[in-house]
Amino acid sequence: MKYEIDFLSNSSVNQDSDSILFRYMPEGAQEFVHVLYDGGVKAFGETIERHLIDYYNTKKLDCVIISHPDNDHTSGIIELFGKIEIGKIYMNCPWNYIESLWPHVNDGRKTKESLKQELYSSYPNVKRIEELANEYSIPILSIFQGAYINDEIKVLSPSKTFYIEQIVDSSKNSLAEKRSGIKFTEAVKSIKNFIVESFTGEDTLHENVSTSAENETSVILHLGLSTYNVLLTGDAGIKALDAAYDYGISNNIQFENYNLIQIPHHGSRHNISSSILDKITGFKCSNCVENRTACASVAKDSDHPRKSVVNAFIKRRFKVSATHGNTICYHSDNMPTREGWGPVNGLPFSPSVEPWD
Repeated sequence: MKYEIDFLSNSSVNQDSDSILFRYMPEGAQEFVHVLYDGGVKAFGETIERHLIDYYNTKKLDCVIISHPDNDHTSGIIELFGKIEIGKIYMNCPWNYIESLWPHVNDGRKTKESLKQELYSSYPNVKRIEELANEYSIPILSIFQGAYINDEIKVLSPSKTFYIEQIVDSSKNSLAEKRSGIKFTEAVKSIKNFIVESFTGEDTLHENVSTSAENETSVILHLGLSTYNVLLTGDAGIKALDAAYDYGISNNIQFENYNLIQIPHHGSRHNISSSILDKITGFKCSNCVENRTACASVAKDSDHPRKSVVNAFIKRRFKVSATHGNTICYHSDNMPTREGWGPVNGLPFSPSVEPWD
């Protein structure tokens, strides 16, 4: 199968942003399917448009998938309307689930309409994308666990129930009745010096880490391109990754067969643990596929991905790359060579890593 997967970057942007553009030609087909997974910050709108024209020879996206509502994943998409033809948009809008959220309201003054208005204000980019999609007659579809986006793309997380739970837990709304559940916290002494880590020793990652509820709503995708398998994670944290793993295992997803994994949340230490990484990489398998790669989307001068995260992937036999202002392309051997593009150097193993603070 022909495919190209581009982790986009923009050297003029100093904020970590996620935008992955890919195309593939299904078996027996004559045309490529063009997909955008997240749109980065505002400046990425032009980056996406130029990449489609210059390298994919098109101004059309068959579908846009929005992993979660954060600005560094959605702002660039707003810039595409009227410039790029978009077939469908997959994103979850919390105001579509007022009936499920309403039992958690504990304010007698609030109405369902005022809750909806509050959610509009909490997620303005999602609301704006919805408005523009309606203006341009582009259908918006929800995207939950178990759904297929074409035969090659399967959604591993979130389930609808898990998504609702995260919206309830979010600090961006005033829902008073928060559901009961485990809250991951981190109590670590401040260490001024870098921490020593050996290649054969334990990871310097922590187990009880947490990220925002919005990050946990990230749409996690399984992309199966014939014999090449990709795991896209957005900003997912350990709860979402664990849910994706459980669902994947129950549906015959072989995690040891992933050739390419998107490192969650630009390589933050607060989104993965050793145990979760063992699961999603199939670390304990005896027959993992060779030449596995992990990639993080980061700004040119970013301090991400964190060295402890890079080390953890390297220990699990991954070549680790980071955009750092340069777009990285992964492609099948039967795709044409791009003039001026060269091989990507992997990040090195670091014998000392950043302290936790």
